[in-house]
Amino acid sequence: MSHSVQNKFSQVRKRDGRLVPFDQSRITHAIFRAMEASKEGDLAHDPSRVSDKVIAELNQQYPATHIPQVEEIQDLVEETLILMEFAKTAKAYILYRHKRAQIRKKAKAVPEKVKQLATESKSFFSNALAEFIYYRTYSRWLEEENRRETWIETVERYMAFMKEKLGKDLSSVEYQEIHQAILQQQVMPSMRLLWSAGKAARVNNITAYNCSFIAPTQLQDLAEILYLLMSGVGVGFSVESQNVQQLPIIQRQTGEILPTYKVGDSKEGWGDALKAGLQAWYDGKDIRFDYSEVRPAGSRLHTMGGRSAGPEPLRALLEYGRGKILSAQGKRLRNIDVHDLICKIGAVVEMGGVRRAALISLSDADDEEMRQAKSGHFYINYPQRSMANNSAVYETKPKATDFLREWLALAQGGTGERGLFNRGGLETQLPERRWPGFEPYWSTSGTNPCVTGDTWVLTDQGPVQVKKLINQSFNPAVNGKAYSSEGFFKTGNKKIFEVETKKGYKLKATKNHQVRTVDYESRKIQKTSWKELCKLSKGDRIVLHNHSDYEWEGAGDFREGWLVGNLLGDGNIEKTGKANLDYWGNTKEAMANQALNLVHETVGARADLAGHTMETGVIRVQSVNLGKRAQELGLVNRQKLISEKIEETSSDFHIGFLQGWFDADGSVQGAQNKGVSIRLASSIYQNLQAAQRMLARLGIISTIYKNRRSAGKRMLPNGKGGFSEYECNPDNELIISGANITRFNFRIGFSDPEKQSKLNQKLSDYNRDLNRERFSDEIVSIRQVGHEDVYDCQVPGVNAFDGNGIMLHNCGEIILRNKQFCNLSEVAAHPEDTEETLLDKIRIASILGTYQSTLTDFPYLSPEWKKNCEEEHLLGVSITGQWDSPVVRDSQILNKLRDQAIATNRIYAKRLGVNESAAVTCIKPSGTVSQLVDAASGMHPRYAPYYLRRVRISAQDPLFIMLKEQKFPYHPEVGQDETTASTFVLEFPVCAPEGSITRTDLNGIEQLEYWKMVKENYTEHNPSVTISVAEEEWIEVANWLYNHWDILGGLSFLPRTEAVYQLAPFEEITAEEYQRRVAELPKADFSHIVIYEKEDTTRGAKELACGGSGCEIDPEEGSLISGAPNPYP
Repeated sequence: MSHSVQNKFSQVRKRDGRLVPFDQSRITHAIFRAMEASKEGDLAHDPSRVSDKVIAELNQQYPATHIPQVEEIQDLVEETLILMEFAKTAKAYILYRHKRAQIRKKAKAVPEKVKQLATESKSFFSNALAEFIYYRTYSRWLEEENRRETWIETVERYMAFMKEKLGKDLSSVEYQEIHQAILQQQVMPSMRLLWSAGKAARVNNITAYNCSFIAPTQLQDLAEILYLLMSGVGVGFSVESQNVQQLPIIQRQTGEILPTYKVGDSKEGWGDALKAGLQAWYDGKDIRFDYSEVRPAGSRLHTMGGRSAGPEPLRALLEYGRGKILSAQGKRLRNIDVHDLICKIGAVVEMGGVRRAALISLSDADDEEMRQAKSGHFYINYPQRSMANNSAVYETKPKATDFLREWLALAQGGTGERGLFNRGGLETQLPERRWPGFEPYWSTSGTNPCVTGDTWVLTDQGPVQVKKLINQSFNPAVNGKAYSSEGFFKTGNKKIFEVETKKGYKLKATKNHQVRTVDYESRKIQKTSWKELCKLSKGDRIVLHNHSDYEWEGAGDFREGWLVGNLLGDGNIEKTGKANLDYWGNTKEAMANQALNLVHETVGARADLAGHTMETGVIRVQSVNLGKRAQELGLVNRQKLISEKIEETSSDFHIGFLQGWFDADGSVQGAQNKGVSIRLASSIYQNLQAAQRMLARLGIISTIYKNRRSAGKRMLPNGKGGFSEYECNPDNELIISGANITRFNFRIGFSDPEKQSKLNQKLSDYNRDLNRERFSDEIVSIRQVGHEDVYDCQVPGVNAFDGNGIMLHNCGEIILRNKQFCNLSEVAAHPEDTEETLLDKIRIASILGTYQSTLTDFPYLSPEWKKNCEEEHLLGVSITGQWDSPVVRDSQILNKLRDQAIATNRIYAKRLGVNESAAVTCIKPSGTVSQLVDAASGMHPRYAPYYLRRVRISAQDPLFIMLKEQKFPYHPEVGQDETTASTFVLEFPVCAPEGSITRTDLNGIEQLEYWKMVKENYTEHNPSVTISVAEEEWIEVANWLYNHWDILGGLSFLPRTEAVYQLAPFEEITAEEYQRRVAELPKADFSHIVIYEKEDTTRGAKELACGGSGCEIDPEEGSLISGAPNPYP
């Protein structure tokens, strides 16, 4: 049958909420059957005419965005049949609908078993909101029974998995005690494990954990972040320079296209595909992907639950990553680029149907781009940034002005970001028992090892300071051999320590930078190892570089070097810029002639330039061009300091410069019986430090002695043939001895004939070998010298570099403890609780946490995850409902609860054969769990004594269809109408327990003082909280934070607002309205979900978990309140 009317609707909503394609032929066929039964009408034409009339009426009544419901269409068919005078057919159609309704009603009978389980389960829920939260969030699909489980079955599933793991390690009495505590919602296990216990957790223990932390330094880490998020774990991550800038420099595209990569249909397959793409693009190549094996959109995810979104989310991620990387060819990604990439990973995971990704991002306090990441219309230009809560990391207490700059950005931003994380306080805030095991990994959780920007590094292009090698590829020289590096990268502004050795070598670095040390040394053997600076002390010996035969290219040559060195020693530069070189003594003619020749050969001069003899007998060689060249190299009138440019020269220039300077100010002294030495005197100590570095680059080790002659008046030549008294600075002396004399003679020597002759004679007089150089030195002091910007690099292969002549480690092979999980369990505190009941609940929660920490089978992830978790077995025993329960807010009781948790863990860790937990107690925001157990969220107060809690839900969700038919109150989402809405809003009236503290009872300072009390008396981790700050409180709160900086861990803030907007997640109501709404609220029968749900539509796989932050409200419900970051579980 043909149709003449164009249908503008593409979908129809069925009675169970499912959307199916709009098929007009089904309407026509139903009319045909009714006409056939009533023996009325022209069966060849009239069914199509009536059907077209129905479609035309639909087109007229509704816009194209409307999704017609089956009942609407059937009502319209009845009306149209009557209007077109097919009365018999209309009657037959009505009878047909009634018959189908009876069949559906009969089919809607709930199995007795399900009804009984649902009824028994209802007794454990305090209100309709709690029961709804359970069925929506934690109820899993029972494949064999084609329905959702009930609360009783959920707890039984968790307990069965626990018994499967522990067996007889716990007694039947203990199992029963735990079972009842969870069933009665007095103690909650990890809610991720409550949902995943069984097949999902058995296949992948990662699904048991709420939160994780990773500091990405390699491309594999980004693949692991994708895998973690797809497994349902929240991820805290760092985009601080010390981590992100270890990622390689992106090579320029070569045009090479790699073979097409076939993407596997699994979390592992997606992770591998991401890594393959990133590696190809970083290497300057391109790659295409084959998604044919990825299951299509809408397919069931049997192990983890939920539905597949097909390959499109992964395709979007790979295209985004490709664009981001190719736009940065020849450079490293910026910190914010990596932040955006990880946020994009979170966004596509959400698109992929797994869950709403939970992310928290830590960034350098001075990272301006990260500070402004969520300013302006970021949600339009950078929508992926909404996926993460951001916090600034402080290694030390900032200057007041720096702190206020960040605080002002937070206050003005309106999003509560960036939060504050005081990493520098970890050392004093962590439990004492945790620190010994945690300290070796401080490079991860505290700071990366690093050096200051003024550190000199020897490369194949000459000496360069670190500050000029940032993001610049270079080839460092290690013991006279060149290696490759992609450059230094900034790791922050950190506390600096200066090491000084007996010979005078100096180095500034962070306390955890590794230095090569001498463990044992004899005439023939030297054993060395790497040690962190903080583990070194006075008397320890460290290794110096041996560059004996090393040569390098660079600026300048021997001749130019000699002139500048000689000018430094026995010359001066006039105010006019003219350089004067003065010579006296027995060799003055020879030295003046050499200078004249070199001036002509290098800087140039008039042909008649000659030295002239002054009245004093001194021969002076003058050169304007030499003065100009010297000033270009930083050697200026009056203050003759060796500049950076003089050191940034070739090995030939180094040799010439040192020879020229030693010709002027050097001497050969001593004899074999007391030791021969070559000496260089200077009143400018830093010049001798430069000379020492320059000599070391040529393989010559020297010693500097300070104040060999003290300051005072001395008789010196006056330039007039006599002597006069002059005020003199103290003299310092650099001494070369032992085998270094031979090396000096071979590589540098003197051009002054008298000095060279003396040196030759002293060496020929030796009848034994000179003491060989061991290239090591003794530490004489280590002292803190303030804070500076610091940097590190990677040198693959040797993992070391020359820092001011000292053998230093780079960061590439340090084992980083940045890959770790923390599992959570929780006590629900209620008004009726006593000290005894709380102690008992804490004991059970600690047993649960200890058991959960034994789940350490982490497929796909790198081995560090398992190692870190098994070493520390971190627990997170939290307490929710604190502002409902007066007893739990007692500092003495909190102390007892903490001690009970630690003691219980100690007992059960021993029974289960695992390490005691390095940290046990925490406070988490507990948004969803608090609604399940009807408690105030974590340490946040209740919203109001009486309030509406609104929850967003899809129009297609069977839970909504069921509640709608049970006459539960709802509204279409703001901006949508009931006939076309895709989202509806359910309303639940809630009453806080009598005496509960609500949001208006506490100002910002009171919230902070309570946070401080809990931190000091209960938590071993950081208490997670969001401080609500009123407009007039920002300055006062900032002052409190700055004054209490040493105890701060992580804190987040949001501006307090009493703004009212439509269908807000929370709305305060009166007691009278609460009573009215409760009286009118139908008693929801959740057993009926079995009627409406014929396939798995559960959303537990999508549920938000902790990622180092906590959320009071699911973002899908219109607002997100971030908790304080706790990236160190």
